[in-house]
Amino acid sequence: MSQPLDPLLQEYVSKITYAHIRQRIEQLWSRPQSVVDYINELLLDTRDGQRRGFDWATADLLFNLKLKLLQSLGEYEKLKDNTNPEGDFTTGEVNPYRAVKLPKGW
Repeated sequence: MSQPLDPLLQEYVSKITYAHIRQRIEQLWSRPQSVVDYINELLLDTRDGQRRGFDWATADLLFNLKLKLLQSLGEYEKLKDNTNPEGDFTTGEVNPYRAVKLPKGW
């Protein structure tokens, strides 16, 4: 494990209640980009709608861990500098008046 990231490991990973996810992140920890990729795999539905999702606490931990890793990799600044016409995800400000396409039948 790389030294500067160890506090993150204790702060976020130790709180994840899914042992197999915690163990996999610990295995990948020396390669932060691999951890980000793994978290993306967990958070995105790659099972044709069969993924149940996570409880709020676990999802929050994974999102925050990903954010901290992106910051440590210098990727967060690149994302922050991109213009998002729908709002600024870095401040939480969104345009509440943008058109949203709803699924058929809603």
